[in-house]
Amino acid sequence: MKTSEIKRWVKYFKVKQRSNKYENKSSNRVLLTMTDGLGDLVSRWTLMEKIIKVEQKQGNEVYILIKERVGEIYSFFDTNNTVVLFDRIENEKNSNKLVEELNELNSLGFNKIYYLEFGGNNRFLRLIQAKEKIAFFNYSHKQMNIGITRLVNVFPKKNIYFDVQNYYYELFKECISIEELSAPLFKSANIELNDKLKISIGVGANYIGRMASPEKLLKIIEKIYVTYPNIEITLIGKGQFEQDYAKRIMNNIDKNINIEDRVSLLDTKSIIGTLLTTDIYIGYDSGIYNLAFRLGVFCICLAGGMHDRYEHDTISKRVIVIKGKDKVSHKKNPYHPFHALLEEVDESLIVEAINMLLRE
Repeated sequence: MKTSEIKRWVKYFKVKQRSNKYENKSSNRVLLTMTDGLGDLVSRWTLMEKIIKVEQKQGNEVYILIKERVGEIYSFFDTNNTVVLFDRIENEKNSNKLVEELNELNSLGFNKIYYLEFGGNNRFLRLIQAKEKIAFFNYSHKQMNIGITRLVNVFPKKNIYFDVQNYYYELFKECISIEELSAPLFKSANIELNDKLKISIGVGANYIGRMASPEKLLKIIEKIYVTYPNIEITLIGKGQFEQDYAKRIMNNIDKNINIEDRVSLLDTKSIIGTLLTTDIYIGYDSGIYNLAFRLGVFCICLAGGMHDRYEHDTISKRVIVIKGKDKVSHKKNPYHPFHALLEEVDESLIVEAINMLLRE
């Protein structure tokens, strides 16, 4: 175990000793924790809705714990009178503050906790007390499984929707298809070509090593323009890095191309609105890519170092994943910090992918 990991566990046990112990009194309060990213959150939306429906039918009060930066999404969807709490524990480095936050959550007196994170991102959430705790089995950090009363098996080599499917079955003993779990939340995937082909392009990723350079993305855009001159492109994303990335594209783009830079100008709700009016989404492995997929948008994912579990072309015809063929050593990567394989991808492959989706 790495020194940094040992330090995290030492801190964990110190906080555990200091957090207040609450009696597990009879309670009708249930907590769902979903403190990972936007993409993971929307992939479990159908499961979450089912849990809420079942628990509320039994007369229980449902709380949801999420990251504040994705909180806007709950104003867009119907969460059935649940109480939304923001996770202030995840980035808290001060042990005293951590203890205070945990004590505040524990004082609510939960009877049951559904941990819905795929990787069990935040170990301190395991210190929230409840009679019953349900979670995905954690293969990477098996210590995270301690104290969980019911562990749900995962399939590390399959798409994440198979994990969601298994969680659903284990809870309700009902079969649900991958198609149902990944079905569009609002509309059926349907490209309606009027005067223009509308394309939204996400300029961010989970980390920079999964992206191509802005110069490469610029070449892709210009290649698309050659085939589809009557296009309307919107750049979307969040954060300072994404803003600078988009500017490098806008400063060098052919002025004849109809393109708008909306990076960091749209909140999550507005991004959803933009995606619902787009024909095709192009982007890297990111929360917006997973969101676009769940909204029923046709997606082209530029997969640089992408985990196979998020390659949704394995479960849906609405997605085409494009990635390089050969591995390149990190030390020999001339495009560092961007992904070498994406830099070598032929731009015509993206045009071919658009053609294929238009025929669907």
